[in-house]
Amino acid sequence: MSVAVPSRPSLSSPFASFALWRRFRRQPGSVLGLVITAALLLICLLAPWLSGHDPVTQYPDGLSELGAPLPPGQGFIFGTDALGRDLCARLLFGTRTSLTIALLSNLIATAVALVLGTLAGYFGGLLDTLIMRLTDVLISFPVLLLAAFLAAVLRPGIGVIIGVIGGVSWFYLARVIRAELLSVRRREYIEAARALGASDARIIFRHALPQILGLVTVYSTLNFSTTVLFVAALSYVGIGVQPPTPDWGNMIADGTQYLTVSPWLVIFPGVFLGLSVLAFNLLGDGLQSALDPKSGRKVD
Repeated sequence: MSVAVPSRPSLSSPFASFALWRRFRRQPGSVLGLVITAALLLICLLAPWLSGHDPVTQYPDGLSELGAPLPPGQGFIFGTDALGRDLCARLLFGTRTSLTIALLSNLIATAVALVLGTLAGYFGGLLDTLIMRLTDVLISFPVLLLAAFLAAVLRPGIGVIIGVIGGVSWFYLARVIRAELLSVRRREYIEAARALGASDARIIFRHALPQILGLVTVYSTLNFSTTVLFVAALSYVGIGVQPPTPDWGNMIADGTQYLTVSPWLVIFPGVFLGLSVLAFNLLGDGLQSALDPKSGRKVD
């Protein structure tokens, strides 16, 4: 006689998805975060058509008669920078650069955390001890300083920045995944699957991981805002995205020396950076409440 292995309802069903959306939209902050995120994604996709100017071209009419940046207006909606480049075009293309790096870095961090956290939480024993001691050592270093050190030692570039940020952003998520799997692996449906002769790989992918995907999604969304700040911080100190490629961090760095006379050089990229961080934090909080409405636990 065959025995069915119990499992939790799948969120992929239409009814579950609709209920998830209903819980999500009840929170104005979550909807605001979703709207801002959608707007940023549209900017990334449509940057070449929205800008109207090239982000690296130094326009002859982009500086005043005294050689100073132009304020917003006068043919340039957000003004120009110190080299006569259109600030609006640089902001739009900088959005694409910053969010693309943050997305790829976050995907790398999530993948590493899933692999190591699952191995530690499901198998336990010596493997768990080794992985957790590694995370303890890495967490003891200030993450931003560790990323800055690695980026400075390696040759600066977008590929290096993606790898560095992804490589220093997985520690906390790996510990969360490990803690959840320590609990999941002792549940009845896991024991039933094991008793029926299911392999470890089948149990992990079919029964264990689906139970934590919601939590992983929430943490990854919240971590995205941190990753965006990492990208900007590394570019600000000169070891991130290299000029003339536009990026929020290097745009803020270039504009600080003109802060008193041309504050728009810092204000506009700062606003874009702040909105992106706010959007992903609101989105992550909304996903947490929608996926687990009865839980009082908050993601730190």
